[in-house]
This record gives sequence, structure tokens and C-alpha cells, in this order.
Amino acid sequence: NLNINKEVLDAQRAGAATMASVTAQMGGVDAVDDTMGQIEEGLADANEIADALSRPVAGGMEADEDDLLAELEQLQGGDLEAQALSTGLEDLGITAPSVPSSKPLPA
Repeated sequence: NLNINKEVLDAQRAGAATMASVTAQMGGVDAVDDTMGQIEEGLADANEIADALSRPVAGGMEADEDDLLAELEQLQGGDLEAQALSTGLEDLGITAPSVPSSKPLPA
């Protein structure tokens, strides 16, 4: 039992030494804290920049979506829904095959 306790203590000492070494390589707790603070400041700056860029530049230029769609339909000269549903195959003289009326053969 004493040998097991000694092995456990030796392993804990080795772990503590490794943690101290890695912490020193990172510059210590204060250096890590400083780095995380810099990252948080950078992200906050990036969010502020994104917010600034997303604001409208020209006042009074906001348009209602319905108005924009009506204008688009007028510019395209017709019914947008009919155009969207049209395949264009009719213009080429191509017709789609008819729906089968017989049952499939058994496998």
C-alpha cells in the first residue's frame, strides 16, 4: 500500500511540475488574462464596425418591400408568378410526358 501511495504522490508531483512549466511557457496567469482581454476588445471592436457598416447611409431611402416587389413586377412587364411557374419548354415545342395510366409490372 505504501508503494501505491508513493507512486500516486510521484505522479501528482510530476503533474504539478508539468502544469507549472506549461503555465510559465504561456507567460503566467496574468499574461493569459491579458491575452483574453485583448481578444474580447478585438471582438467588441469588430462588432461595433459591423454595426456601423450595417446602418443605412442615406436617410429617407428606406423602401417598403411591397413597393419594391410592385416596381420589380412593373419593370419585368407582367405577372411574376406566371413567369416563375413557366418552364419555357412550350416556346421550344417540347411537352412533358403524360402521367402513366397503367400499373407497374411486378418485380
